[in-house]
Amino acid sequence: MDDEKTEDTVVSVECESRDSLKPEQRLMYDKVMGHFLTQACSQLLLHWECWRWHGQVIPHQSALGAPSSRLGRKRDACLACRATGVAGNQISGTTLHSLLHLLINKDFKPLSAIDKAQLQKKLKDIKYLIVDEKSMLGLRLLSWIDDRLREAFPNRNEEFFGGLNILLVGDFFQLPPVLQKPVYYDKEVQGVEIEGRNAYRHFDKTVFLKVAQRQRGKDQEAFRTALEEL
Repeated sequence: MDDEKTEDTVVSVECESRDSLKPEQRLMYDKVMGHFLTQACSQLLLHWECWRWHGQVIPHQSALGAPSSRLGRKRDACLACRATGVAGNQISGTTLHSLLHLLINKDFKPLSAIDKAQLQKKLKDIKYLIVDEKSMLGLRLLSWIDDRLREAFPNRNEEFFGGLNILLVGDFFQLPPVLQKPVYYDKEVQGVEIEGRNAYRHFDKTVFLKVAQRQRGKDQEAFRTALEEL
């Protein structure tokens, strides 16, 4: 009986969250939920391009929280992280470097057996990895993310990112990566940058969010206009 009440509550909250979404957010919700509910075998590698980002907070709590609800209270299907610490006040989450044990300004190194086991435990129930601040992703970092996730999911290590579904969120007009070529760099690259480019080119779906959520309303109209003219 308690389980039925819990399920009813989850569905009610899920519907309320879904119905409060803006059209572009709803498109994202439908795309991810459609992928999740059909248990699609194909990997989802998707851009959420937030036009003129303006400090937009990832609405993953409402737009992408439903898959987690479907799996039950003790399991999470979605994990949000950020490319750097810049968004620390924007979303609850961790950085890619912390999550995946990547060393800043140092070469990629395979994990020890203990660290690998810890990472696999952390990612065991994760179906969707949401990455904020995508403008700050460099080709080298994306290559390392790919390598680490293949390491974490050995049964699918022939697939990009170990077969994990990845959502890149943000606006490429924002801050570029530090001391790395951005993922959209189209000139000659070498070494691990080639691997990063190959991984990036597999992101074949894009959803655009064109409304600046933070600067809505008449009071912010002048500020919003100035931002859009940058």
